Amino acid sequence: MKKGMIMGILGLGAMLAACDGTAQNSDAKTSSKGSALQQTQEPVTTDNIVSDSAEFAKQNKFGIGEPNVNYAKYFIGNSYLKSVTDAKSGFPMANVTFEPGCRNNWHVHHAKRGGGQVLIATAGSGWYQIEGQAPVSLNPGDAVVIPANVKHWHGAKKNSWFSHIAFEAPGESTSNEWLEPVSDEAYAAIHETDAPAKVTALKSSEEPKADKSITVNIRYTGKNGAARKFAEEMVASGTVAKIRAEKGNLRYEYHIPMDDPETVLLIDAWENQAAIDAHHATPMMKTIAALREKYNLTMTVERYAPGSDIPEADRKFIRK
Repeated sequence: MKKGMIMGILGLGAMLAACDGTAQNSDAKTSSKGSALQQTQEPVTTDNIVSDSAEFAKQNKFGIGEPNVNYAKYFIGNSYLKSVTDAKSGFPMANVTFEPGCRNNWHVHHAKRGGGQVLIATAGSGWYQIEGQAPVSLNPGDAVVIPANVKHWHGAKKNSWFSHIAFEAPGESTSNEWLEPVSDEAYAAIHETDAPAKVTALKSSEEPKADKSITVNIRYTGKNGAARKFAEEMVASGTVAKIRAEKGNLRYEYHIPMDDPETVLLIDAWENQAAIDAHHATPMMKTIAALREKYNLTMTVERYAPGSDIPEADRKFIRK
């Protein structure tokens, strides 16, 4: 897919609310690795097979667009792209169309945090599959959330045209990795069983998990280079390496402000509050507290998590 057209969407109301874990629950299927969003319209309950191109053109309200020549090497069969919004608007979207039998290669949307992809079926009938899971039938009104770092593919059914809007959710350190094609044998096998066709009207039986990550910025300040010596000893003693290896740690690194040589900034990020609590319960906290005393450091703490302040349980670890 043309990355420049389909990346960086920051809105779309309830759909992106679901990406944040705030969408309302509904009553059908989901997966631990690929959650389904609520439909943008009332979903069809049977496969919307459209083999005739003229009939498909009537149904495909966004239009087929131009041949997807830049990414043709990552597709089996012919695909097309049609811009839905101006790519320069800051809200770029494109409708992707697959001819019957066309599908993209297995691929992964990598991200250190956030990221992933959303597909919204708009016309015809197609497939979406996560590696190791059964393929899912997509028809107009169906939408799925594909988490970051999950191997998957999507495309048309063998006897139907298919279109979907696709965009990648914002994230940190995002990249796309294109992998091997979906083999003809594997693709044909999908159509030899009616099991996947039973999974059509996709709704979420639970909210996609919200990003509950927490970043804590700690500024250590001392005299005569004490803060920097503290950070150096934390690294040299292996304490930093041990913290980074803890379950739930996302980031633990020191930075020295250019305009304040007596201060060191620690950026400390965790998956959730439970991970922070587990870290605070380890013997390493005594080691860190002893080093803070050794170098006579004071601390200021900033915590970044929506709608939250520093919990009282955490305040005891702050040396004023």
